[in-house]
Amino acid sequence: MGRWLLGSMTFGESTFFSMLLVLLLGQMACNEPEEEALRPVEFPGLYLVEDEVEQQLKSEYARLKALENEKGVEQAGLGRAYGRIGKLFLAYDIVQQAEDALHNARVLMPDEVRWPYYLGYLYFTLGQLQQAAASYERARDLKPGEPTILIRLAETYQKMGRDAEAKELLEQALRIEPTSAKAHFLLGQIAHDHRAYDTAIKHYQAALEQQPEATSIHYALGMTYRNLARNMEDYDRSLQHLRKRGKVTVQLSDPFLDEVSKLKRGSKLLSSRGSTLMVQGRFREAEVVFERVVAQDSDNVFAYLNLGSVRSRLGKTEEAIEALERAVFLDSSQSVAQMLLGRLFAKQGNTNSAEQHYRAALAANPLNDEAHLGLATLLRQTGNYREAIPYFEKVLELTPGRAQAHLHLAVCHLQLGEYARARTLLEEAYEVFPYHRAIRDALVRVLAASPTAEVRDGQRALTLAEKPVAEANHTESAEARAMVYAELGRYSKALEWQEIAIKAARSQGRGDYLEHLKDNLQRYQKGEPSRATWTDFYEDN
Repeated sequence: MGRWLLGSMTFGESTFFSMLLVLLLGQMACNEPEEEALRPVEFPGLYLVEDEVEQQLKSEYARLKALENEKGVEQAGLGRAYGRIGKLFLAYDIVQQAEDALHNARVLMPDEVRWPYYLGYLYFTLGQLQQAAASYERARDLKPGEPTILIRLAETYQKMGRDAEAKELLEQALRIEPTSAKAHFLLGQIAHDHRAYDTAIKHYQAALEQQPEATSIHYALGMTYRNLARNMEDYDRSLQHLRKRGKVTVQLSDPFLDEVSKLKRGSKLLSSRGSTLMVQGRFREAEVVFERVVAQDSDNVFAYLNLGSVRSRLGKTEEAIEALERAVFLDSSQSVAQMLLGRLFAKQGNTNSAEQHYRAALAANPLNDEAHLGLATLLRQTGNYREAIPYFEKVLELTPGRAQAHLHLAVCHLQLGEYARARTLLEEAYEVFPYHRAIRDALVRVLAASPTAEVRDGQRALTLAEKPVAEANHTESAEARAMVYAELGRYSKALEWQEIAIKAARSQGRGDYLEHLKDNLQRYQKGEPSRATWTDFYEDN
């Protein structure tokens, strides 16, 4: 009774059992956890870092991108690259990118304890306790006897109200490392919360003995003696400790975070409050912070630099220039300040001053890719296409993932009539950025309207033009498609799409573009293809 005897089943029973087994196995397969996917790691906007820090991050990011694009790259090697840049992002409090990079490192190197540990630390600092606990648990499972991990996990459990589990972990940590002030302090807090005041005092005193500089322990002891209140002696001890209270917290000896701290560069750290506000997009509040800093320290180069950066984001161009010029006056070698001045003067149309500051930025730091890009763009916009080319090429050498640099480099060759070279560059860019509208449109234009016959390929242009990309109904996209149909002799379709482009340009008030569009419309009406690949007013940003 109660057993399945397959050999004694009837045909119907056997068939039913087989079907049930298949269903169960299918359900089990569905319940198996899927392999975690890698996340894209974007390069962050860097507002408040020194040149040395910026170049450190960009160099490591370039190494990562090179490995990502390398064929047959070893999984562990790519994992280490994600881990290295994840640690750097963690060191400089670049939260989202740190999480994405460390997640990838953990997926690729599941047996390495550091990646889940750093994720646990990151989630804990963000108040995401469930995720922190899960990551620390993973790290604990990989290295069960590491007291640092045990204490971090215990602290997370304590914050979650899981005191019994936290207490067990802390006691285990103390058996391995009896002098841990952090473990004693946390045990003191747990004991205090459960009104075991004598036990709390014992642990707080042990923590204070190990870290007498941690003045916050005095407050904990003072409040515990007050709550104990057995006699006047307890009350006196409470007052003694409360008088010594301070804000220095108990520190955990952490070899994992020491590894991260050693990565930090730069001699001066900017206002953490201003930095946080700026990253959050709260620029007006950040401006107030930096104004206070410069009021207290009129020679603080970095405060003026960041004040100028904040003001530029608020649209206060003149005030931004004033602050940045003060930074440059104090230290002319500040490449970022020079670059920002170049950008602001270019915005005002003062090309001479813009070029001067961009070149000063590059003289101070030849690896400043933003200055290379700014100068290259300025030269392109003023018609100096040949001179702009090496600066765009340098941008792509330093930061290969800049889609606009790929596009504008090709545009320079187009403006110089070098259509074959432009097509090659755009083909390469399209391979990397297949959903980038402007790159796709530019390649379509070259293939459909190049004056050089051997560069044209109408059928490939049509295939590309019909592929969906972002902003598919963009004015320039409509015109590019019209060029394709004209090249293939399908003039009715060309006229249809050219009318769409004209209507869009008219609704946007783009009068300069309208004349060009009408010229091509007349060509199509006459049964002639377009050979005007590019225009100076083409919106390629």
